Amino acid sequence: HDCYVDDGAALGVGVMLAGHVRVETGAVVEAYTGAHHFTTVGRFSRVAACTPVRRDVVPFTVFSSLGYYRASPAERGVHEAGLEAAGLSQGDRQGVRDLIAHLFQAEGALAGKIETYLRRDDLPEPVEMICQFCRRTLEGLFGRHREAFRGRMPPEALEHLLPLPKVRSIVVLHFDSMQAAVASVGTVLSCEPSAAELLDGLVLRLAAQSLEYRNYLDFVVGEPESLVLVEFNGEEPADVQAKADELVEKLKGATGLFHVLTARDKELCDHVWACRKAALPLLLGQPGTRKPVAFVEDAAVAPEHLPAFVERFCEIMARHDTEGAFYGHASVGCLHIRPMLDLRTGVDIDHLQAISR
Repeated sequence: HDCYVDDGAALGVGVMLAGHVRVETGAVVEAYTGAHHFTTVGRFSRVAACTPVRRDVVPFTVFSSLGYYRASPAERGVHEAGLEAAGLSQGDRQGVRDLIAHLFQAEGALAGKIETYLRRDDLPEPVEMICQFCRRTLEGLFGRHREAFRGRMPPEALEHLLPLPKVRSIVVLHFDSMQAAVASVGTVLSCEPSAAELLDGLVLRLAAQSLEYRNYLDFVVGEPESLVLVEFNGEEPADVQAKADELVEKLKGATGLFHVLTARDKELCDHVWACRKAALPLLLGQPGTRKPVAFVEDAAVAPEHLPAFVERFCEIMARHDTEGAFYGHASVGCLHIRPMLDLRTGVDIDHLQAISR
């Protein structure tokens, strides 16, 4: 996912970065921390262990799971080891301490405090750098130029935007095997859907066992080994219904297809998609010592090659005495695959390495 770790940064064991994350020079990200979605871990900062990073981490600060405002002064204060590692003078170090205390411990709006500081003459370089970092963060402009779209949309980017379609319908295909489900993708794509998503039997069984998510499955009939959720949209109900009917007609008699549900009203469509969105939380909550491990994520092949790809991947996992969860974007041949492994054991660590190869 296009992540950058600058020279001199340190990552602990189990750190997971995804979604255009940048870890700048001198930053320390401790064990089992996760960062996602355009976050930047600033220079010579420290992220405490087991902390989810959902926002930019200011240079020379300590960021814990409690955040800046709810943490104790010791936890939200300056990363003293970072000041030393950066080789700052005593005067610059004190300037950074004063700034951090003013920004995150004093009352008042952060944006106003930053602008007040920037109007001062002869700001030490690290103090000005922190202020500019915070300003860009507040504007959604920090980091590479693509991130500017979070805060400011150039007018030319709006010229080709289209309104959301007025009508949608979801066809839920129930299959008795994963192979039958992925074999249907070619036929599904011939009907030009707006989306086609796959859910495998492991995810469905976990949902059925969950007190929170079992109600999400009230539209499911029987015990399918895979669902393919196919969405059509458009401006006219008749056009959308015609596409859905075309798909159902083309799949009549398809191997492994034992039930078709067509959802037309918004409430049911939203309910079906809620089941798809629950896939990852369900997998992360899998009971037992073996867990779905993300190390072969987003494997993508041309949709027509999905059946062969899935078959071969299942063979690989079987050779290493495990199975995996499959879900994701069948329409573009990009599946999330999470083999079940217990990384506390040397045997499964060996399996992880072998499957990766």
